[in-house]
Amino acid sequence: MSELGEEVFSIKEIVGLGSVNKVFDVNDNYIIRLNDESQKAIEYKKETWCIDKVSSIGIPSPKAIKLGLKNGFVYMIQNKISGVNGKNCSSSDKYLIWENLGSYASNFHRIEKIEEKAVEDNEFHASWKHRLDYNIGQLNKNDSLLNNGILDSEEHNNAKAELSKLKNIDVKSGLIHGDLCPRNVIFNDSGTFLIDWGLAEINVVPHIELGIVMTSGEANPEEIEAFKKGYGITQLEFEKMEPEINLFNLLHRLDKYRWAEEHDVENIHDYEQKSEKLIGNYTNNELVY
Repeated sequence: MSELGEEVFSIKEIVGLGSVNKVFDVNDNYIIRLNDESQKAIEYKKETWCIDKVSSIGIPSPKAIKLGLKNGFVYMIQNKISGVNGKNCSSSDKYLIWENLGSYASNFHRIEKIEEKAVEDNEFHASWKHRLDYNIGQLNKNDSLLNNGILDSEEHNNAKAELSKLKNIDVKSGLIHGDLCPRNVIFNDSGTFLIDWGLAEINVVPHIELGIVMTSGEANPEEIEAFKKGYGITQLEFEKMEPEINLFNLLHRLDKYRWAEEHDVENIHDYEQKSEKLIGNYTNNELVY
């Protein structure tokens, strides 16, 4: 492996833990992630910055060793953390993992900015207020969600009315991981190692992170409680926050659809379905999660 000045004597593809990157275990010492999309270089820079930053505040993480481009592939090399992927752990260990993830989130949510110029220059929004105004503005008579029949006029109007409730809410912004779950954890006797910061961004905390945990299907009710316990959110605090979490869930899902539409994402139908389901829940006065 010329990038590290070492000979390759073993290489094994890691499958079943994601579909965006090709991931390989090399020499049982390194994890190499590859992607043939050049824009992934920015994402890898973001991940490297996040890993370095959260490691500096005591959150167990792999070390990002090198980024580069070779033969048309963007690559990222990390040291390999020995252990068990969290999704393969026992129920009791998963409970502990979720509690640890809650504790980690309470710390990295205090990080207010991703200090990587390439990332800053490519942010879809400058702030959560801009995200809110943008998404309210997109709910107009020319909206593709309306014109393509994804939402009917009542649902469309309801979505705009619900989002408008966020205008006067005072919240904080911070770094979110965006995909907290056992699948993105390596678990061993030394601790719970958090990996894969590809979806990280600056967003409303803790609402967005907690909302993603609650709606992702990755955590059962007991595990969601473990996350809240690790974070330090009491039941009374959660009950007060819950209506806002639901509103931010709606904003987050609509914003993902707008991003996919802006970037001509091939599987945009998936984004349409999720937006339709979420807004339908509001129309039927059901909880978003």
